[in-house]
Amino acid sequence: MPPDPINARKDVAMFALVWGTREDGSVMADAMQGFIQGYRSAGGHYQSRGYVDLLGRERNRLAWIAHNVRRYNKEVAGPDPWLPAALLSSVQAPDLAELARLTALLDMP
Repeated sequence: MPPDPINARKDVAMFALVWGTREDGSVMADAMQGFIQGYRSAGGHYQSRGYVDLLGRERNRLAWIAHNVRRYNKEVAGPDPWLPAALLSSVQAPDLAELARLTALLDMP
Protein backbone atom coordinates (compact mmCIF):
# COMPACT_ATOMS: atom_id res chain seq x y z
CA MET A 1 0.00 0.00 0.00
CA PRO A 2 1.55 3.35 -0.99
CA PRO A 3 2.00 5.95 1.74
CA ASP A 4 -0.47 8.78 2.04
CA PRO A 5 0.58 11.89 0.13
CA ILE A 6 2.02 14.70 2.21
CA ASN A 7 -0.54 17.33 3.09
CA ALA A 8 1.27 20.40 4.42
CA ARG A 9 -1.85 21.84 6.06
CA LYS A 10 -2.35 18.68 8.10
CA ASP A 11 1.34 18.57 8.98
CA VAL A 12 1.30 22.19 10.16
CA ALA A 13 -1.71 21.54 12.37
CA MET A 14 -0.26 18.28 13.68
CA PHE A 15 3.16 19.73 14.51
CA ALA A 16 1.65 22.87 16.00
CA LEU A 17 -0.17 20.52 18.37
CA VAL A 18 2.95 18.41 18.99
CA TRP A 19 5.20 21.37 19.76
CA GLY A 20 2.48 23.17 21.68
CA THR A 21 1.58 20.30 24.02
CA ARG A 22 3.35 19.73 27.33
CA GLU A 23 4.14 16.24 28.64
CA ASP A 24 1.12 16.44 30.95
CA GLY A 25 -1.15 17.02 27.92
CA SER A 26 -1.84 20.70 28.57
CA VAL A 27 -1.59 22.99 25.58
CA MET A 28 0.58 26.10 25.34
CA ALA A 29 -1.38 28.44 23.07
CA ASP A 30 1.59 30.72 22.46
CA ALA A 31 3.81 27.82 21.31
CA MET A 32 1.09 26.45 19.04
CA GLN A 33 0.39 29.80 17.44
CA GLY A 34 4.11 30.60 17.27
CA PHE A 35 4.66 27.43 15.23
CA ILE A 36 1.95 28.47 12.77
CA GLN A 37 3.28 32.04 12.56
CA GLY A 38 6.81 30.73 11.95
CA TYR A 39 5.56 28.50 9.14
CA ARG A 40 3.78 31.44 7.54
CA SER A 41 6.78 33.77 8.02
CA ALA A 42 8.92 31.25 6.15
CA GLY A 43 6.54 31.52 3.18
CA GLY A 44 4.20 28.63 3.94
CA HIS A 45 0.47 28.91 3.47
CA TYR A 46 -1.72 27.57 6.26
CA GLN A 47 -5.48 27.83 6.49
CA SER A 48 -7.16 25.85 9.25
CA ARG A 49 -10.02 23.53 8.43
CA GLY A 50 -11.28 23.74 11.98
CA TYR A 51 -12.03 20.54 13.83
CA VAL A 52 -11.06 18.49 10.76
CA ASP A 53 -7.43 19.31 11.61
CA LEU A 54 -7.89 17.53 14.95
CA LEU A 55 -9.45 14.35 13.56
CA GLY A 56 -6.10 12.85 12.55
CA ARG A 57 -4.74 13.13 16.07
CA GLU A 58 -7.79 11.41 17.57
CA ARG A 59 -7.84 8.79 14.81
CA ASN A 60 -4.15 7.97 15.40
CA ARG A 61 -4.66 7.70 19.15
CA LEU A 62 -7.60 5.32 18.75
CA ALA A 63 -5.81 3.30 16.04
CA TRP A 64 -2.83 2.79 18.37
CA ILE A 65 -5.10 1.53 21.14
CA ALA A 66 -7.00 -0.74 18.73
CA HIS A 67 -3.72 -2.12 17.32
CA ASN A 68 -2.49 -3.08 20.77
CA VAL A 69 -5.81 -4.56 21.86
CA ARG A 70 -5.93 -6.71 18.69
CA ARG A 71 -2.28 -7.67 19.16
CA TYR A 72 -2.85 -8.91 22.68
CA ASN A 73 -6.34 -10.32 22.18
CA LYS A 74 -5.23 -13.61 20.65
CA GLU A 75 -5.35 -17.20 21.80
CA VAL A 76 -1.81 -16.77 23.05
CA ALA A 77 -1.52 -13.47 24.90
CA GLY A 78 1.48 -11.27 24.30
CA PRO A 79 4.17 -10.74 26.94
CA ASP A 80 1.96 -8.25 28.81
CA PRO A 81 -1.54 -9.80 29.06
CA TRP A 82 -2.72 -6.88 31.24
CA LEU A 83 -2.12 -4.37 28.41
CA PRO A 84 -5.57 -4.48 26.68
CA ALA A 85 -7.40 -3.75 29.91
CA ALA A 86 -4.98 -0.94 30.74
CA LEU A 87 -5.34 0.60 27.27
CA LEU A 88 -9.11 0.33 27.27
CA SER A 89 -9.29 1.92 30.71
CA SER A 90 -7.60 5.02 29.25
CA VAL A 91 -10.20 5.47 26.49
CA GLN A 92 -12.41 8.48 27.11
CA ALA A 93 -14.94 10.34 25.05
CA PRO A 94 -13.38 13.41 23.43
CA ASP A 95 -13.64 16.56 25.50
CA LEU A 96 -15.73 18.69 23.13
CA ALA A 97 -14.90 21.93 24.94
CA GLU A 98 -11.16 21.18 24.62
CA LEU A 99 -11.56 20.30 20.93
CA ALA A 100 -13.38 23.61 20.38
CA ARG A 101 -10.56 25.47 22.17
CA LEU A 102 -7.86 23.74 20.10
CA THR A 103 -9.82 24.41 16.93
CA ALA A 104 -9.89 28.11 17.79
CA LEU A 105 -6.11 28.09 18.38
CA LEU A 106 -5.47 26.47 15.00
CA ASP A 107 -7.79 28.94 13.27
CA MET A 108 -5.65 31.99 13.93
CA PRO A 109 -5.57 34.78 11.33
